[in-house]
Amino acid sequence: MDIIINDELKTLLPPLSRDEYSTLEESLISDGCRTSLITWNGILVDGHNRYEICTRMGIKFYTEELSANSIDEVKIWIIDNQKGRRNLTDGWKFELAQVRKQILLKQGKEQQGTRTDLLSTIDKKLDAHNTQKEIAKELGWSTGKVAMADKVWKDARPEVKEAVKSGDITINQAYKEVKKSDKIKHREEQNKVGMSIIVEADIRLGDFEDVLSDIPDGSIDCIITDPPYPYEFIDCWSKLSLFAARKLKPNGFCVAYSGQYNLP
Repeated sequence: MDIIINDELKTLLPPLSRDEYSTLEESLISDGCRTSLITWNGILVDGHNRYEICTRMGIKFYTEELSANSIDEVKIWIIDNQKGRRNLTDGWKFELAQVRKQILLKQGKEQQGTRTDLLSTIDKKLDAHNTQKEIAKELGWSTGKVAMADKVWKDARPEVKEAVKSGDITINQAYKEVKKSDKIKHREEQNKVGMSIIVEADIRLGDFEDVLSDIPDGSIDCIITDPPYPYEFIDCWSKLSLFAARKLKPNGFCVAYSGQYNLP
């Protein structure tokens, strides 16, 4: 039977390092292929490196058929089967956990659409699969570490995520870099807002009735002011009320801070 190579399944897991591949090749040459390759409907599921080496070196191998109902079930099997067989980095562990979660969510939604009597059960399963707690339990991590990984996978640059997957940096290091980038971005946005305010500000010095006399009547949304509190400035309040009545829009506001000394 001809074996079919599915690129999506082949690249689901990280490739072997050069040393790992050489060690596997030496083992197959000296001992033969003692573990069966796993196939599903003629598609190679497990043993891509062994298949490649055996085919190239003329080494005999055997196959075993996997029982699965869909390609998604095959992916779940691949992910679960590799947990104890490969020394995966934390980045790859989290990546595969995300793939697994999305497949289970998809399956749950498909069942929900075809079986109305399963609605409550599926809802509970979807909720469980979609929590950091479940992924933390699956990976044996703390929920805090999962939360950091979530942030990295959501906001980090692609090269940062690749560095985590390759093991060049840790999830914690990547998380700190993302948070640092967030702070820089926030600071830049604040600076932009501050600059726009400065550019649009119209600062005038003098008696408000004089320096603001050119403002059209009925054109102001809000007046916010803090007139002097001593009694000798009491007439400012009368002037302010007349000014506000003219300049404010019909639904405008005049907000004035006031001391309590001279209130009626």
